[in-house]
Amino acid sequence: MRIHHLQHVPFEDIGVIQEWADEKGWPVTRTQLFYTPAVKDSPPRGCKWPTIDAFDLLVIMGGPMNIYEEKKYPFLKPEKKFIEAALKNGKKIIGICLGAQMLCDVLGGKVRKNKQPEIGWFPVSLIPGKATTGINRVLPKKFMAFHWHGDTFSIPAASSRIAGNEACRNQAFMYRNNVLGFQFHLEITRQGIQRLLHHCRADLQPGKYVQNPEQMLSRHKHLKNAHDFMRKILKTFETI
Repeated sequence: MRIHHLQHVPFEDIGVIQEWADEKGWPVTRTQLFYTPAVKDSPPRGCKWPTIDAFDLLVIMGGPMNIYEEKKYPFLKPEKKFIEAALKNGKKIIGICLGAQMLCDVLGGKVRKNKQPEIGWFPVSLIPGKATTGINRVLPKKFMAFHWHGDTFSIPAASSRIAGNEACRNQAFMYRNNVLGFQFHLEITRQGIQRLLHHCRADLQPGKYVQNPEQMLSRHKHLKNAHDFMRKILKTFETI
């Protein structure tokens, strides 16, 4: 299975997905959409979109920008067109955080500010009866996931809401049987959390669902479980 990912900032990579791909021997390529405010090149200079037939699974990563900031980040518009083409061609797609919001927007849903930011390790619950592509068989009914977001998405038409929690009602959705959007991060590594803390520290304003750095970095069991869950999800995508 050939994997391609869209990377919006240098400090948010695909984490354990890369480890899984290396173990499997799957090739991984990427489009670097490293943002520069008001950049004229779209995508940025040196960035090339792959052809649709060059990959089997598209992973759309997170980033600090919002999906509606197209004037500030001009690459968002062609990125949405690329995602639309991948959807029309029936590609397997996983969107993570911003990536899930991009999928939602392309599928006709809405993205808006959440009532409060959610940053750190918080529980997520599966929605009963939403058995799609084996997700309910590989994830427990309730699990801990890492979050770093201020926006939320609606559930697009023809999609199923498959997870939520107290802080953010819509945490995951499935479109058909080959497209999955997560608001949370199961792929993130300890190093990935450290990079977010370094680059996005300004987001850590006091709030009901905002943990401090020590709390985020000390949850070793949560991190291991998240990686196990991500690997199981990837395994289900192998068989689609």
